[in-house]
Amino acid sequence: MKFPWQRFINQRSVLIILMMLLIAYFLQLREGYFSVDRQSTVYLQQQLVVDRDCDVTQGKCNSSRDELRLSLALLEQPGALQSFPAEVNVEGLGSPEHLDIGLVFSMKGMDMGDLRQKLVFDRQTKTWRGQVILPICSTGRRDWLARVDVINGDTIYTAAYEFTLTR
Repeated sequence: MKFPWQRFINQRSVLIILMMLLIAYFLQLREGYFSVDRQSTVYLQQQLVVDRDCDVTQGKCNSSRDELRLSLALLEQPGALQSFPAEVNVEGLGSPEHLDIGLVFSMKGMDMGDLRQKLVFDRQTKTWRGQVILPICSTGRRDWLARVDVINGDTIYTAAYEFTLTR
């Protein structure tokens, strides 16, 4: 008499399980999960001082901290589901080509996920540019937060700008 679990445990199923475990082990070896020198990167985060009276929908807004000066400009009037250009300018960190710039849009006080935008460095104007399309919020809210993250080595400089979409 065979127990019900004995019908599923046979040579073929044991061989399949062993093969899957072996493949998973070698994939993790390839990615370096078992290496001793694998370490996570620790970043120092610096918050930039932002002019709260500035409206990025109306023009360029600046922020600064020590030697760093950063500005964000939404070059056209932003609207939901409409593409508009964004421009980030960074001064005071040396050559801007080695920087990693991120532009993240989110709604204030609402966790609906972050909308990360890819910015490309423009060598002629020495600015970072990208196209942005913001979604429509199902609740009808239009207040947004644009966060610029500048990664320079082991330091992340962050500036957050509040704005409201027009209808």
